[in-house]
Amino acid sequence: MLRVLRGHSGSAPRGVYLHFHGGAWVLGNARLDDGWNADMVRACNVTAVCGDFHLAVDDRLEQTIEDAVAITQWVLDHLPELQAERIVIGGESSGAHLAAIALIRLAAKRSINSVAGFLSFCGAFDMQGSASLRAAGETSLVIDARSALENLKRLTQGMSDHAHRSAELSPCYADLKKMPPALFIAGALDPIVDDSRKMYERWQQFNGNAELIVAPEAPHGFERLPTCLASKAKAYAREWMKERLT
Repeated sequence: MLRVLRGHSGSAPRGVYLHFHGGAWVLGNARLDDGWNADMVRACNVTAVCGDFHLAVDDRLEQTIEDAVAITQWVLDHLPELQAERIVIGGESSGAHLAAIALIRLAAKRSINSVAGFLSFCGAFDMQGSASLRAAGETSLVIDARSALENLKRLTQGMSDHAHRSAELSPCYADLKKMPPALFIAGALDPIVDDSRKMYERWQQFNGNAELIVAPEAPHGFERLPTCLASKAKAYAREWMKERLT
């Protein structure tokens, strides 16, 4: 099921923002992100689309990924109905993972020329657990590093090391050729900050069109907190999106 938020300006939207919500693959829904997406609609003159995908509380992560692929494919196929030609795809935390995997899988079998950008906040891209997650102590803010690592192990139980590093599961190991411009925003105190660093390095290696911002003293999900730092990060992301869709 897709949730679509449109602006009220009367003019055609600049493009579409396809957003995948976070929640460690097991929590959340499209409606909970109405506030976040409505801000993007107003500030960027876009149509925001957010999908309700399968939540992997039953450990069926592949079903969650397949839902994300299907949602992305539908939006790409129906851009004219959304009165748009260009789209920015992204998400937060596990949502950024789903957005990246969907984009990578679809790029292998169809054109993604209508995708103008990829936007990630505090993305999770290494399903084996990045170095920063494995090294994080018990004092990590917002998310508990040990619990986050156990969640990854549960969702990928029975998989080999090779499977963990496959493009089908961990986008930071994928062939990222011909990907659109990307913006990765992360917090320096986030236990999964290395996910964004690694993904940025790979994206830059393949395409030379990636940007990374690591906010100082910022925890996981800092963009949702009522702080000046969060406001600045979101404002920068909005301007970046508007440039991509112009």
